[in-house]
Amino acid sequence: MKSVLIVAGEPSGDLQGGHLVQKIKERTPEVNFFGLGGDNMASAGVEIIEDVSNLAFMGFAEVVRHLPYILRVKKQLLKLVDSRRVSAAVLIDYPGFNLSLAKALKKRGIPVIYYISPQVWAWGRRRIKKIKRLVKKMLVVLPFEEPLYRGAGVPVEFVGHPFLDFVKPHLSEDEFRKRFNLQGRYVAILPGSRQQEVTRHLPLMMSAFSLFNRDKDFQIVIARAPHIPKQIYTEAIEKAKLSSIATVVDRFVWDVVKYSEFAVVSSGSATLECAVLGTAMIIVYRTSWLTYHLVRALSDIRFIGLANFVYGKKVIPELIQANFTAENLSLYMERMLDIRYRKEMLLHLSVIKERLGTPGAVERAARIIIGELNER
Repeated sequence: MKSVLIVAGEPSGDLQGGHLVQKIKERTPEVNFFGLGGDNMASAGVEIIEDVSNLAFMGFAEVVRHLPYILRVKKQLLKLVDSRRVSAAVLIDYPGFNLSLAKALKKRGIPVIYYISPQVWAWGRRRIKKIKRLVKKMLVVLPFEEPLYRGAGVPVEFVGHPFLDFVKPHLSEDEFRKRFNLQGRYVAILPGSRQQEVTRHLPLMMSAFSLFNRDKDFQIVIARAPHIPKQIYTEAIEKAKLSSIATVVDRFVWDVVKYSEFAVVSSGSATLECAVLGTAMIIVYRTSWLTYHLVRALSDIRFIGLANFVYGKKVIPELIQANFTAENLSLYMERMLDIRYRKEMLLHLSVIKERLGTPGAVERAARIIIGELNER
């Protein structure tokens, strides 16, 4: 029996980890996985040592405040690694924790396979040298990452983006609308996968929708992250006096996006989900003053939306920090009703989707990881 450590520190990583473990176990059911993750990885058979919902900290100040807890989790993992015959480690994004863990694993002679790269291309290029020292293989999911790592001498393979494998509606539009009692047009709202993101973004999104919808007849559908209390969503809706036209959907996030007129999306992997589904969007984000200014000081990025990075220029509007106001967002929402404007954006989204590769990314990643395990 081979034992493999797998670590995801955010809900999006848990989703990717769940699909990956499932594919590996289809081919090699004798492999045992343990580590950090959530419901998706647990359902795939991973022994969860600490749940992802306790680890998704946002911003430098939050990380510093929770540092003793983070160090305890790392120590607990390494204690388990030392007590088991671990064949390899699969680390998924989450660089602050995972690169520190990779250093400890390297000292123990445990090979590290990194699936879904940290955003070294946005900021932190200095981390590439560290990755070269610590990681046996990088499996990247964005097309521009492969030449970046290859040029630095890091063993790397572009497997394509896993969203092409599984980002699709679960229901037909008719079934979805009947299930949630939706008539007419609606705007999809994706306020984020972390509680801090939702509490910062959702009230502003609701205020913007109120301004936008004054003389219209739109509904609003909010995709809820399953680990975030529903009360946070309902309170924001009630405060904006939108209860009669707002629906909170717990699952079916891709149905919410696919059948909407357009989406307002917190920056992150959800921007690529919208691109894969072919839904026009507005990207928003607001973080703490400290985090924002530290990121600005340490990076030279011109935009933050993953979809814009894949395209290579800002083809999807972004409202960041002070620019993310209810008034500004409502103006962009008005603009989304322009058919020509949306049509042009949809053409850009089709280019983004094409650049993500071809379906089968999870299968390719699983095959490579199994090959590395067999070498052991």
